[in-house]
Amino acid sequence: MPKKRSYNFKALQGASASPPHNSHKDVGASSVNARLQELRRLESREAAARKREIAELVNQKSVPPHLRGILGVPESAPPKPKAGARARGGVRHRLAGSTRQPPGPAPPKSWLRRSNFVWAPSLTLPSGRSLTRRFKYGQADHERPATLLRFARLTGRESGNPEERRPPSLLHLALRTAAQCWELFDDDDLSALSELPIQLRVRLLSYLGYYGPPVGGVTLDALTCGADGVTLLDLGGLVGHNTLSLPRVAKSIKADTSSRTLAIDHIADSVSDSWEHADELMTHVASRIVKPQFNMLTHLCLSDPPQNILWRDLLSFSKLLPGVTHLSLARWPRPTLTPNLTTATVVGLQGPEVAAGGSHYYSELDDDMYEPFCVLRRLSANLLCLQWLDLEGCASWAPALAVQAVPPVVGHVETNADVPPTVDPWRQSGAASLIFLETWENVSYLNVSQGWVPSLTSLSGFSEKDLVEGQRSIYKDLLKTQTDPGIAMGYSGDTDPFEIEKKRAKIWLQCESKTRAACSLINWGRRERNVRPLTVDFGWMQKPA
Repeated sequence: MPKKRSYNFKALQGASASPPHNSHKDVGASSVNARLQELRRLESREAAARKREIAELVNQKSVPPHLRGILGVPESAPPKPKAGARARGGVRHRLAGSTRQPPGPAPPKSWLRRSNFVWAPSLTLPSGRSLTRRFKYGQADHERPATLLRFARLTGRESGNPEERRPPSLLHLALRTAAQCWELFDDDDLSALSELPIQLRVRLLSYLGYYGPPVGGVTLDALTCGADGVTLLDLGGLVGHNTLSLPRVAKSIKADTSSRTLAIDHIADSVSDSWEHADELMTHVASRIVKPQFNMLTHLCLSDPPQNILWRDLLSFSKLLPGVTHLSLARWPRPTLTPNLTTATVVGLQGPEVAAGGSHYYSELDDDMYEPFCVLRRLSANLLCLQWLDLEGCASWAPALAVQAVPPVVGHVETNADVPPTVDPWRQSGAASLIFLETWENVSYLNVSQGWVPSLTSLSGFSEKDLVEGQRSIYKDLLKTQTDPGIAMGYSGDTDPFEIEKKRAKIWLQCESKTRAACSLINWGRRERNVRPLTVDFGWMQKPA
């Protein structure tokens, strides 16, 4: 029977396999796990701090480069390039002078297209005049007054043009800069503008109409709010554009009137009704009540609206301001209550086609002024206190002011004629409502300028034989007042520029003769009624027609 053998394997083990004889026998295994957890915690803290730093940089509002130096905002460092990224083009391409595109996203388009939102610098001419580039809001420009503060200077409230003053005043520079940079104002800035005097805020509206972008009703409320009354409101180039429509302006006026009425009722209810305190009641109410803000408005400018503005809105708006004495409707479209039915017709079973609107498509060519006359008659019934009327650029429908004012005449009516014009016996019963003899009897000034005057270069091709009787007197008066010899523009092509200017001058003479005959009719009727004649301003001549 073989003998059993037992082997001692512990003796064969090396020194590394034997357990260490130290006091940290059980601590070693646990210290590795604790160390790993501690490293994980440290890494998470650094990652969280890095995430917070990136979030702060992302949430920080970007500032355009041309404003960063003014506001003192430090320039943000560009992101570091990725590791291992190679430059394009190689060494030879870099040595050739090409520049590498900077890392990071592309700048916003508003930073690159500054000319679409701000004004370009003014160009000073050798004569001392400065030509300023017109404001471009988006892609298209809107209608604007011909000159700065045009309405205030026509009414006599302003003397001289602030742009022509050398050196310019500090007030003019401040208002012009504010209007040019109006897109930088937000709602918080508009509320802060109420601290300015009301005269300064109303003047800023005129600068916005000439320099700034179209504004809305919020801007109008911010620039006209307060306890002080507004006597002049210049909305030339603003009304009808953006959201500042005539109903929106009427809403501001109604809100101002209703808020003042509620304040008066609250004051009256807060005081005792006893007879003994009647004097205290009147004193208290007189010291607290303020007239509505637009109740003192006498000068109103609504010039240069868009061509889609509605006369129906103007008729409703004029009922809110019966105390207006000076009104500007320069470059308004033809008066009509149905602008969308100009080309529409109604066809009956038995009969010809009839125009669906108040005026047909060829009403201007046929000199059909009946609908414009009816609209103006309704407007005159709402503005009984009117004394000054501006209709510049409205020569196409200005003769509607004399429709049915007196019996129609045959031939030309001379200026300052003391004898009645020749009456057509077939239309002798056509006299009806008299605008300038009843509702607008107090009107003393009428501006019917066409907005431009032909030069002597274009008038030199005419002779008195080529003109009708009504145009000859205008031609003679224009030659006496016209001192500019005109500039013959050189065009390359088959079209003769002289013939184009000659045709334009002929159209100008036709419109001027119609307007002058209409004003002569009005003044003849006023003389017959012992009413002071109108002072008619034709732009190049101003005298009683």
